[in-house]
Amino acid sequence: MTQPEGNCCDLLVISPHTDDAEIGLGGTIRLLADRGRRVWAVDLTRGELGTNATVAERWSEAEKASAVLGLAGRAQLELPDGFIDSTDRDQVAQVVGVIRRLQPRWIVTAPDPVRHPDHQETPKLVERAAFLARLVAWQTPAPGGTLWSGGAPWPEAAERWETESVFSVCPDDGQPAVIFYLAGQGAVAGLLCQPVFPATRTQGHLDQRHGLSGKNRAPGADLGPSRRGRTGRGLGKSLLSGPE
Repeated sequence: MTQPEGNCCDLLVISPHTDDAEIGLGGTIRLLADRGRRVWAVDLTRGELGTNATVAERWSEAEKASAVLGLAGRAQLELPDGFIDSTDRDQVAQVVGVIRRLQPRWIVTAPDPVRHPDHQETPKLVERAAFLARLVAWQTPAPGGTLWSGGAPWPEAAERWETESVFSVCPDDGQPAVIFYLAGQGAVAGLLCQPVFPATRTQGHLDQRHGLSGKNRAPGADLGPSRRGRTGRGLGKSLLSGPE
């Protein structure tokens, strides 16, 4: 079962550091929240190696940003900053625990996986965790860390969870293979998506009731860009750029 009625969130944004979600796709988060979507953000680390602010200062800023973005909830885990590792069993278990509790329809990692080693490793970690979250034989402990007091509490965990699609923001110089369009209020903006595996270029739209829906599906049929897709560049920018 991938999405029973009343799943805990529509979109789960997983980032290595506090502020990565805002930088990578803040515009999209707010846009979806305004359309009634339940969006959660999870920061994998406390950002303890950062030089621009303390851990406490960054979390305080994240709490304010979460309210502005209209997030349904936010959590900050305590994986080691600078050492995100998709092969570390304990790190994978933490993310599996998050997925089984939030039961997201879609997962996206942000920002684009370039330069910082944590940015490059996070999509791999999340992809592995999303696969393992489906396996009943591997049960994991509850995720640790800090919850945003202005959001929802952790829901009860599902025994297993299968997410429809997993994405990641791709670099500005990337070549997305899938394009979605956001239709609303007379404007259409492009949403570029890069699938993990090769796919035929396609089109779809995002509407308030049915989410990502493909042109070639029956009206109201739910469709992710790919069961194993990755969101493309422009996720946080092109949705606000006006008609194209």
